[in-house]
Amino acid sequence: METDGRRTRGFIAQALIRALRGEAEASAGWLADVDPSAWIEQGQCLRLAAAAHERLCAGDWARFHELGSASLQELLELGYRTIVRVGDPEATFAALSVLWRASFSYGRAIADTDAWGVTIHVIDCAGVSELEGNLHAGWCLGVARLVGADCASMELRRRPWADASDEQVVRLHWRGRSPKRRPSMTPSTKHDSTISKLARAVG
Repeated sequence: METDGRRTRGFIAQALIRALRGEAEASAGWLADVDPSAWIEQGQCLRLAAAAHERLCAGDWARFHELGSASLQELLELGYRTIVRVGDPEATFAALSVLWRASFSYGRAIADTDAWGVTIHVIDCAGVSELEGNLHAGWCLGVARLVGADCASMELRRRPWADASDEQVVRLHWRGRSPKRRPSMTPSTKHDSTISKLARAVG
């Protein structure tokens, strides 16, 4: 892959290298540990990702997302503990752009959370390949796992490599979440009874 100026933080490549330890051919030249805080050429990271997807995940993207999500634990060791709010996905995803910049040198990521999950928009990433887009998806899943969110499923709603979208959209659905109930505007039976008694007393 040609160098295009894109870089990925070392901890993402490091997780792939560790997973490929037993695949000598696939990880040739990468057996030494990578500094998790260093920046790695995106092309090099994608070569590792391609090997992991083919050899460890048997071409299964869901397994690849799980593999990629594990790397996000390193973010906590790089000084981002104050941004990652365990138990508070809304606050963490509100600062998603900061976590993205700590991981990738290109593009931007913003998120909209609700009671059912979170929708993540990866923008300003022209020419995103399928492999790169699924690396991003695993990263999104990893952020959710950091805050303790229980994800029931992932949906790739927009895929620039397949539908010519100008952004990648990843939707994570929470498990066991429900919308907050709004206060009812209908008076309760007890309240109705009290009003009736007052009306009779006045009458």
